[in-house]
Amino acid sequence: MSDDITWENPGDDIAYPSFFGVRHGKTAVAEVFAFIRANFAITLFDVRRLLSEDDTVVAILRIERTVIPTGKLLAQEVIHRWTLSGGRITGFHDYHDSHGIAAALRQ
Repeated sequence: MSDDITWENPGDDIAYPSFFGVRHGKTAVAEVFAFIRANFAITLFDVRRLLSEDDTVVAILRIERTVIPTGKLLAQEVIHRWTLSGGRITGFHDYHDSHGIAAALRQ
């Protein structure tokens, strides 16, 4: 991972600033993963398809998880887009149902 990676996770970054929003750098990305570990028990992470061209890799996924604070089940089809340069990840963009995620996190 590049030191200056840009990590984009669109959604309600006011209510859930540790998960949604645009982040820069490895430390900021680590905060996103800390939020994921604390709030989601992932039960399925199924890579349905991988596509690549030039410096971009796209993963089409099905992710199922239990939201730890609420006990709600959240199942979504998502797309992850990775950008690479010099053998390192320089960008990530998560395409998901951000409204569904925020609703599942609410008590």
